[in-house]
Amino acid sequence: MTCIKTLIAEQAFRLQSGIWEWLNNLGGLDFQWTSWIGTLLQAHGNHGRPNLREMLTTPIIVVPTNPIFDTSQWVSFSGRMDKCSTLIEQVATDLGLVVTCNLWLPGDQQPAGMDIPLNWPTIVVDVRDRSNVTGPTGTFLDGILRDVLDLNSSIFGNVLKPFLNPGNRYAPPGINIAPSLGVNFVTPWTVFTDHPRSGLREYDVTFQHPQCHTVIGGGKSPQWINDLINLTLEWIVDAIEIAVGFTGIPSDFLDGTLDDVILAFQQIENGHRRIELGPFAWPEFFAQTGSSAYTLDEWFALQGAMWDTRGFPMFSLKFDNGFPYQCGVDIFPGMLVSFARRGQVYTDYVDSFTFHDSRKDRAKVDMVVGDILPLQNPIVKLQRKFTEFEEAFQIITMSTN
Repeated sequence: MTCIKTLIAEQAFRLQSGIWEWLNNLGGLDFQWTSWIGTLLQAHGNHGRPNLREMLTTPIIVVPTNPIFDTSQWVSFSGRMDKCSTLIEQVATDLGLVVTCNLWLPGDQQPAGMDIPLNWPTIVVDVRDRSNVTGPTGTFLDGILRDVLDLNSSIFGNVLKPFLNPGNRYAPPGINIAPSLGVNFVTPWTVFTDHPRSGLREYDVTFQHPQCHTVIGGGKSPQWINDLINLTLEWIVDAIEIAVGFTGIPSDFLDGTLDDVILAFQQIENGHRRIELGPFAWPEFFAQTGSSAYTLDEWFALQGAMWDTRGFPMFSLKFDNGFPYQCGVDIFPGMLVSFARRGQVYTDYVDSFTFHDSRKDRAKVDMVVGDILPLQNPIVKLQRKFTEFEEAFQIITMSTN
């Protein structure tokens, strides 16, 4: 959350303060001196005089966050002449964060967490953690602890689950918890039930059947395998020429003949899924990963494909607003909601909801859950983090390797 807010606040400060206008416009061909102090001339304040505080807070202000108490997971991202929305979209999706932009008008209650009172119409930007995961310290250390749990789950699977979650507490797929270490999942406040008095008018649950228990990918051999084969063929050609006493055939004549043949494909199998599906399961799925087999990139790609081929539910709900949950008070886009049906609890992010209020339909809500914003594989999110940290290190060291 701190990284996202800092990114937006820096750009807002640059534009609203006009700090570089005089320098950037010196080389203009129109020689309009007003462009050198355009922000200052446009600023409004008391009695028509420019006011520095109003300049810096209008039209956008970011609600500050104390980095020490930022419990969201650690990230690193960089860009060059990119939109803020482009840079933060994947980060927010991976970490269950929601970026809100609300218009504050004079007469409204002052935004929570703001030390500077607002006087002019202002767009208030805030970032909220909707992952519903709490840590033991309530500080930035909780974020790195959650990253360690995701890495542990990706490498060891459920081997350590009896020690980390001995009570088998509930958490949605893709969210790793460890109650023994103080990392818990808080059940969303909004829980719909299949009950006549629940406010539900209609619901639809769609299940995606698991597509396989074994994922195959690759198509390319590791480069060292191809090099070893080519060197062996060159040695064989040279040995034959020496044995028969005939030269003239290039030693690299057969180079590339057996490229991408040996160890060109790699597979992983989910034994737990195979046992649960039984003998009539769809066995294999080939993933177009585009990576060389038996490399770290291919391992990440196969783990992502295994997650994408899992079985999962999606559900849509139609309910009466305010009976008992109200849009904008209990339900927001991007937050987690649960639906309990036949002894099963389904939890996913709210993709969107449509509010209907007319002479025929009074305060009716159609809500889609888990359609476009499905829970993602933690190992795929970790791969993106590793790549982003590598890019950050290259930027700091001014290196391209």
